[in-house]
Amino acid sequence: MRSDLPIAPGSLPPADCLLFSAPHSSVSGHLASVLTAAGAQLEICDLGLKMNCRDVDWRALVQAAACSLSPPERRDIRIAQVPAGEGANAIHAAIFNARRLEEFLDEMNATWLADVLARDAIAIHFQPLVQFPPGRVHGYECFARGVGQGGALIAPAKLFEAARRLDALSSLDHKCRVAAIHRAAELGMHHVQLFLNFSAAAIYSPAFCLAPTLAAAQAAGLATENLTFEVADCEHVADRHHLTEILRFLRAQGCKVALDGVTNGSAPLLALADLRPDYLKLEGEFVRQAARRSPEARLVRDLAEAARQHGIITVATGIETEQEFKFVRSAGIRVTQGNFHGHPAPEPPSPEQSARTLQRVKETCTPKPTPTTTPTTSAPWDISGLYATLASSVRQPSQPDPPAKT
Repeated sequence: MRSDLPIAPGSLPPADCLLFSAPHSSVSGHLASVLTAAGAQLEICDLGLKMNCRDVDWRALVQAAACSLSPPERRDIRIAQVPAGEGANAIHAAIFNARRLEEFLDEMNATWLADVLARDAIAIHFQPLVQFPPGRVHGYECFARGVGQGGALIAPAKLFEAARRLDALSSLDHKCRVAAIHRAAELGMHHVQLFLNFSAAAIYSPAFCLAPTLAAAQAAGLATENLTFEVADCEHVADRHHLTEILRFLRAQGCKVALDGVTNGSAPLLALADLRPDYLKLEGEFVRQAARRSPEARLVRDLAEAARQHGIITVATGIETEQEFKFVRSAGIRVTQGNFHGHPAPEPPSPEQSARTLQRVKETCTPKPTPTTTPTTSAPWDISGLYATLASSVRQPSQPDPPAKT
């Protein structure tokens, strides 16, 4: 784990403009289109693309554009930062110090990420898992967001991608778990099942990396049996033996474990006896596809049945619509999670909000009665006309023609 993130205060000074150069016109054209789409003011000059940095958040523009560039493009594009107010020679000096775009992004990420870690600026949002039957809140998953200097939330994908690139994943992973424990304790969630995410890639030693989390839970008065640790990247774990050791360590401490983000490529996991989790969480997009298409639907049913036979609880995540909810219920899945029940929020729903959610679940699962018609009293039918019609429609047998006279 790196602790020497490059956060020198002057590492990214105020800029007058940025200069971009690319080895091919196709890359340059793509870069120009994504920068323009992000809102940048560009002009073409002899040195390449020039982006105005005055009176704009140029860091945010570069970050937004970089998300639309491929890794090879980020490696090939070079960027030069021209500092503000340094005269005519500033451009030549900047070109001399030009760097690859991916290196420039790493330096920007290091600055804000190190600030987030130093301030423990991590906000926790809770999303309910609903179990039906019987119709109750099964627990809450804890989602982490970074908090910038101005209070704006930093999306988890951006947060963890920056940590992964800068080799700070272990530190961020630990701080997110501890923040979730502290926030849950503040809210009095001592007897609630909490689902805490972790990256297997961040746990190089289970005892060393996870013991501080368990110590924080004990200090906060949270029992280990109420903690479920979710492996957030189970499909990308190359060392299955290492993952097995992590899960064994957690079980030995009395915790539950879950495999998160399970898709149609995860079925072999269930064949590993030592890896058998308490929960199998199906990835949201996989569930949505299964609600629309038969092959995925059959696989979801097979996964849920295989999990049931092994004593594993299947959780369908990413439920957005009533149709998706009804599908997973028909597949035999009792525990569901998604915006259909409630968005992640800084606090769990109030008892009144939870009651309304559970009532909607109950109504969705309860078959609607088939409407019946009540016989009405009316005058007897006059069927004389019907008889006449029937009689006239009966074809009389044809008579033979009289014999011709000869």
